[in-house]
Amino acid sequence: MTAGDRLIRLISKNPALEKVADGMTGIIDSALSTLPSRDKVTNALHGTWLGHPLHPVLTDLPVGAWAFAGVLDLLSIGSRRTNPGADAAVGFGIAAAIPTAMAGAVDWRQTDGEARNVGAAHAVLNSGALGCYAVSMLLRPEHAVLARLFGFAGLGLVGASGYLGGHLVMTARVGAKHESDARAPDKTVEVIGDAELADDTPTQVDVNGLPVALVRHQGVVYALADICPHLGCSLAEGALDGDAIVCGCHGSTFALSDVRVLRGPSTYPVTTYKTTKYNGSIRVGPPIELTT
Repeated sequence: MTAGDRLIRLISKNPALEKVADGMTGIIDSALSTLPSRDKVTNALHGTWLGHPLHPVLTDLPVGAWAFAGVLDLLSIGSRRTNPGADAAVGFGIAAAIPTAMAGAVDWRQTDGEARNVGAAHAVLNSGALGCYAVSMLLRPEHAVLARLFGFAGLGLVGASGYLGGHLVMTARVGAKHESDARAPDKTVEVIGDAELADDTPTQVDVNGLPVALVRHQGVVYALADICPHLGCSLAEGALDGDAIVCGCHGSTFALSDVRVLRGPSTYPVTTYKTTKYNGSIRVGPPIELTT
């Protein structure tokens, strides 16, 4: 086991971080409850409109600005005043960190298990970094030595936080698209008798090892990948809401007709498959190509 693995295990099992996570959840829920258009705001912050999680895109802004400020601060050591370019970069990073944190918070709110504690530690480190840069900004440009020290401390915290963020994406797969490893059928496969599929009731079927959610709605049979792209829950365990299917875990909602995302936290559409009826049975075929 590597030192990084030991660190992640320590963080994920830390009871103090569980309390921090509980407190963070309460704060986020309270803030969201005050919004007049909660779904629109959370969809925007998840990145549903972008077709890609928004938080990783935004992180480049404060991290890049603060790294640039660190280089300029390093080059200006010895000067009694901080570099104006570094001052501007620190200020830009602080401003960019706010929407970045908001996007990360709504994504993290849907996690559980190891990812919940690691995400809480990630947020604590980022908050510490933001505090360091806020103090650094207040000290600039006259108190150059202290301003640089707080800036370097903030950059160190950003680096540590980035390690945890990488674990969340690459290992815990928060924000990654979840899908089955099984191969999609290249020809139609009989999966269930037509009379066995109830109306408006998602039903899981097996298509050569590939889990598929079948839905009959208003006489039309839809076949969707059963794994929700958000965090891998079963769509067959969800429910219909009009012409859409809602994941039972976190509420991601997909249109049946073209599986576009109607409501996050998922930012990815669901794969859908061709369906036909033959001799009293329902058959599922290759994926349907999505058109834009």
